Amino acid sequence: MKGRFSDSSRIFIFRQAGVVHGKIYPANGRWRALPHRVRHSPTGFEYGYEGSGPADLALSILSACVSHELADRWYQHFKHAVVSRQEKIAWSITFGEVRQFVRECEAASKETTPP
Repeated sequence: MKGRFSDSSRIFIFRQAGVVHGKIYPANGRWRALPHRVRHSPTGFEYGYEGSGPADLALSILSACVSHELADRWYQHFKHAVVSRQEKIAWSITFGEVRQFVRECEAASKETTPP
């Protein structure tokens, strides 16, 4: 799992003037923009439903927290379980919570994969 940021580092997602933004707040306290990994939505992030904007937000959050390989594997699950269910104007999630989600997905996939 990607180790640039500690598990207590946090990603804040918020809507301002109709546009969804993502900010990383690492343990050292220096805000930075959440990089947009464009795959489905060149116009930006969204949340609260199942669509291309939420898919890119899920992919971008996972990519900040874990390897791109793991992010590519699990972002649709993360979109469905977390991003599509957000209804607030602002919300946040820790890197630790994201990494735990991926660990649980990986463990569940190994239990269902035949040897």
